[in-house]
Amino acid sequence: MWNAAGLVSYANARHGYGCDGYQVTYRTDLDEYLIEVEGIEIPEGFVQVSHGLQDELEFQITEDEYLTALRRYLLIRGKNELALELKGGQPVTLTLAERVQCIVRGYS
Repeated sequence: MWNAAGLVSYANARHGYGCDGYQVTYRTDLDEYLIEVEGIEIPEGFVQVSHGLQDELEFQITEDEYLTALRRYLLIRGKNELALELKGGQPVTLTLAERVQCIVRGYS
């Protein structure tokens, strides 16, 4: 289970985080072995998102997209204070469906 406070702390430090098979990796998380031997490249301003338990699902998105998605995730789950603590990304306005989801889950 994701630790939301830990996730925000790592994101604010621009450091990767992993749990339950999911992993977010920043360029600065890569060491010489991963770059030279494994051939992993993460462009400046991007993060790599992967899931090792589902046939190595892996993709790269901009850091801004990641932080905005993380903010939306936090808001939908009623973690409003953590969403405010998150540095970077874009402001998020929940859709009507997302707001209803919050109410149904008791996060209003």
